[in-house]
Amino acid sequence: MVPVGAPRVRWLVPGLLVLAGALGGAPGAARADGAGLSDLVEEYESWLASAAERAYEGQAAALERIADRADERAQAVLRHFLDLHGRADRRRADLILAALVRRGGPSDLDHAVRWVERRQDDLLREGLHRALAGALRPDARAHLRAVLLPASTPPIKVQVIRALGARGDPGDAVALLPLLREED
Repeated sequence: MVPVGAPRVRWLVPGLLVLAGALGGAPGAARADGAGLSDLVEEYESWLASAAERAYEGQAAALERIADRADERAQAVLRHFLDLHGRADRRRADLILAALVRRGGPSDLDHAVRWVERRQDDLLREGLHRALAGALRPDARAHLRAVLLPASTPPIKVQVIRALGARGDPGDAVALLPLLREED
């Protein structure tokens, strides 16, 4: 239990480092960007105490930097953040979902969709397309078209369609054509 008034960083970072270390590699190993994963986790956690616009901007920047590490340790931290911090604040959840999907693979897209579906929050679901549209990895984009589009529930399918439309990729339009035959 975290004592009242104690900085969250001191209590959460060690647990995340254990999680990151279990996934391989030295915790906080420096990358070319000069910041180790532990530094980025600490940066993100430092913005959580405030709901001011500047704090959300700081969270978004830190999450983006974590995602841009493009490794499994960073993705595991983002999934952990979604479970830990996403429930408390819809806007924070949107930021974490976007970061998780940004450099994530197919399993990360599936995780994001399942997480949103479990929340049963209409507003959160309505914003899912923004996160899905930000997928950068080719395998994640293919998964969006080939797996999530045909297999999702109707409310999620609408979000996948919106994500594909937002990307403006001609290959996405081909994936959308069969949907014209669906009655719902």
